[in-house]
Amino acid sequence: MSERRFNPAILELARDSRRMTQSALSVAVGAAQGTISKLENGQSASPSDDLLEKIAKALGYESSLFFESFSPRGPSLFLHRKRSSLPISDQKAIHAMIEIVRLQVQKLLRSVDIPEMRIPFLDPERLKRRPAEIAREIRMHWGIPSGPIENLTAILESVGIIVVPFDFTSRLMDAVSVYSEREPMPPMVFLNSKAPGERIRFTAAHELGHLVMHCRQDFPGDHAEDEADAFASEFLMPASDIRGFLGGLTLEALGSLKQSWRVSMQAILTTAEHLGRITPYKAKNLWIQMSRLGYKTREPFEIPIEEPTLIRDIIRTHTGQLGYSDAEIAKVVHLPVDAFQEVFKRETPRLRILPAS
Repeated sequence: MSERRFNPAILELARDSRRMTQSALSVAVGAAQGTISKLENGQSASPSDDLLEKIAKALGYESSLFFESFSPRGPSLFLHRKRSSLPISDQKAIHAMIEIVRLQVQKLLRSVDIPEMRIPFLDPERLKRRPAEIAREIRMHWGIPSGPIENLTAILESVGIIVVPFDFTSRLMDAVSVYSEREPMPPMVFLNSKAPGERIRFTAAHELGHLVMHCRQDFPGDHAEDEADAFASEFLMPASDIRGFLGGLTLEALGSLKQSWRVSMQAILTTAEHLGRITPYKAKNLWIQMSRLGYKTREPFEIPIEEPTLIRDIIRTHTGQLGYSDAEIAKVVHLPVDAFQEVFKRETPRLRILPAS
């Protein structure tokens, strides 16, 4: 039996996921900061059992986590939908937590089958095709009927995407998607669980656009975000289907269309402008009205948030069909049993970044 080897990268990842500095962790465990620094830099052997248990407790993980051979991907390989004002420290914590969740899901998938990943890669630049054309092809490829999409999350899960509601603790991050052909992991899309339902749906379609068009590019260009937005708009509101509904728009009409198409009033108005179904003067007037009413921040007629089921079903398969106890699954994902139950045993698991203790 091979000897376990301490993984310095996992220690740094776990610390970042809890928003703790080396200094804060050293105080929490009663060790010098230099000791923590040397452990993370691989300049020190595995910590003593006593120190390891203190570190694990301070960070809210089981000590077994630090012996995983998992290698973090690095921030350049994540695809985001975020505001440019998101602080680097927040982004670092989000990436770290997502890396650990990917590790946990990877371990759970060893015993469970999920839908086969069937997302084609269609590079707009190489194919000389617009994102809207690609969106229409994807709808056709997956057999999605014309008109509004009732449950986008169910479609994403049916093609092998793991959708994760995630509390980023910041309104500046909408989503992160992660996928690589070089890894035995399905695509994962992390969506801001605190956003309105209609924004979550558009963001999910945006991330789908990234997975279809950009996930196999080493360095997606500056145009990638605009392409993902154009894909999402056409995927949720095909021009040929919605065009006839966009004449004579009023606030009331926008509200009614929002409930039918399950996208925001702002997205519908933007589509009407793009398709030339409204005059610039009338569009400007509607934008002013929505701004005065506060709709730029929170619109009326909120769309219910779609609930992913795949992670929940993975946990239920372990506890029901495979006979795992909560304590046994918690051990698999390197969490104390109470933390596992809080995060994974809810009706819909919702992950979050914990503040430093």
